Amino acid sequence: MSEASRTKPTGGSGAASASLPQLPRFGLYYDFRNPAFAGRSFARLYAETLEQAAWAERELGFGSAWISEHHLAVDGYTPSPLTLAAALATKTERMTLGTSIVILPLQHPIRLAEDALTVHAISGGRFKLGVGLGYRAAEFAGFDIPIGERRGRLEEGLAILRAAFKGETFTHRGRHFDLGEITITPRPDAAGGPELWIGGFTPPAIRRGAQLGDGMLVGIPELWPLYKAECAAVGRKPRLACGYHFILGDDPEAELAAGAPYLMHQVNEYGAHGAYGPPEKWRPITNSAELLTRSPWRLTDAEAAAEVVATAVRAGAEDVHWWTIFPGEPIERSNARLEYFARKVVPKVKQKLGIN
Repeated sequence: MSEASRTKPTGGSGAASASLPQLPRFGLYYDFRNPAFAGRSFARLYAETLEQAAWAERELGFGSAWISEHHLAVDGYTPSPLTLAAALATKTERMTLGTSIVILPLQHPIRLAEDALTVHAISGGRFKLGVGLGYRAAEFAGFDIPIGERRGRLEEGLAILRAAFKGETFTHRGRHFDLGEITITPRPDAAGGPELWIGGFTPPAIRRGAQLGDGMLVGIPELWPLYKAECAAVGRKPRLACGYHFILGDDPEAELAAGAPYLMHQVNEYGAHGAYGPPEKWRPITNSAELLTRSPWRLTDAEAAAEVVATAVRAGAEDVHWWTIFPGEPIERSNARLEYFARKVVPKVKQKLGIN
């Protein structure tokens, strides 16, 4: 990564070092939330974020960008991640682009396969399709899909995606989808279609990822041994991508104070959606101190962040990314954190891993 940006944009983004194979890809993580208090249009948010990603790849050496998905959210949390992945593909040149995750039980797998293969072609093979189970009852109700069917739909959807990405005619007759004989286009090139990654935070999700995925999206170290053991049991190579919640800076307490309004919005929306337990039991966070005790966000300076990253790399992580834009914050604050990571965290990671 370069030591400083040369052409800092007014709306920018981030990516990973590709020149050092011992290092993971360092990546961005986007949810494209746009709360009303931010006072900006979605057109502006999307334009600023795309510009940020291109700048972060070009000037800071970031190497991946991941997009998450939700639906029917008051702040516009990304409902169409593959559309935005295609836009990122046209703005970047080398970045790995992925979804973390698409809620597969809410998708028709044929439509998803067509979109994923299209993004894969537009990006020149840089796209990875990350999928997961989903948990929010309101989303399943909104799509008129019983939430009790989500595991079956996920596993059947994965089987259809696998077949579609081979570029051959196949037949599928299942419980949820009776497709008969079908051919999906655009067909992938000789290298094949998108890799299929699985995200999750529970032992059943880890087992599913080991058995059915090309890799696993999980940033919880306590689950890595289980994932590796499950991969060994089915003869698969473990591949990890890890996402983190860094409140990052030389003075992380000051960063917490400045970022608290944006972070409280994010955490309280997740709580209301049921991410931390039954939504009816969620008690909104009203001060910054609670962010450190009731959410995944953690104070992190360059030394602490580098240790987290180095630990993930030693465990086999090939991609390490972190939440890039806090919902509603000015883009300049996010740009500054990306520069801090590139200038101060990455050199410490290299030092800890013995990379010159």
